[in-house]
Amino acid sequence: MIPLFVAFLGISGTIIPILINNYYQSSNKPFINVDIQTPDNHTAYAEVSNTGSSPATNISLLIQAPQKIVKVTDLLNTGVPKTSQNFSQNILKMQIAKFVQGDGSRLIFEMLFDEPRNNIRYTDYNYSAFVIYDQGSNSFRIPLSTIDQLNELYGSFSGVPGIAYLYIVLIPILILLIKRKRMKQKRKRFVGEMMNNLLKIRSTIKSDQKDRSILEDINTKNISVDTGLSLRIYWSIFEGIIKNRDISVDTNLRSVFEPRDYIVINDFNTILKLRNEYISNNSIIDENGLQKLNDDCLHYAENALKVIDWKKYSS
Repeated sequence: MIPLFVAFLGISGTIIPILINNYYQSSNKPFINVDIQTPDNHTAYAEVSNTGSSPATNISLLIQAPQKIVKVTDLLNTGVPKTSQNFSQNILKMQIAKFVQGDGSRLIFEMLFDEPRNNIRYTDYNYSAFVIYDQGSNSFRIPLSTIDQLNELYGSFSGVPGIAYLYIVLIPILILLIKRKRMKQKRKRFVGEMMNNLLKIRSTIKSDQKDRSILEDINTKNISVDTGLSLRIYWSIFEGIIKNRDISVDTNLRSVFEPRDYIVINDFNTILKLRNEYISNNSIIDENGLQKLNDDCLHYAENALKVIDWKKYSS
């Protein structure tokens, strides 16, 4: 489970921003995005864009830098009307009247910082950006960690379409992991019951070779589990052998055991049912015949306990 979760976090850095943008594009809302790149200790480049599907109005932008800002210069402004801009210490504030959506509307500016102190690398620190506009608000930490992206994804999906995105991406993975764990627990519990039953039958017959009690067999009606891909392939290879031996297939039991082990268990179940039928129907059977049935039961029980690698089914 842990490797899968790590792999999910690894790809989420690409997937989550795409999902957020897709959500705002499909919901007819603006989304003011802020991205900051830091090539060295003295400089940072900020790019502001509207990746949603409608214009944003009356935008207030605040950026908190890791060090004192000494100069801000516009490098590119394509149709973004700023009404005010000022900075003090490490805070930059900017007012924008309107920001239309699309790739053609961009604001890129340069921030220069004071001399670094004690060899601090500004690129090692997060920037914080806060955007408020008539249609909503956003906040960013840059560079954005994966956990922050997950939180942003959750916070952004407050409407029904957003919840649908969340269900599509995250919930199926969680359900699959939970279902797999429950199936393994169910199989482990059933395998343990079967082993205990084999041991009990062996002990009963060993103590009395002429025992006439009905020996309980395992009920497989409630043990159905999802057969894994490797087990399905295994069964498809041995399907012909099973049919040639005219062995009835218990679908539930088949979902737990590999074909070779299934045959061993089936041999035991067959002789156990035959023995129980003779006794329960009060069939005429002498002591020698009864002892022969008990001996056969004992043989197949011991064979199942010895031949089958039970550990692989209980892990």
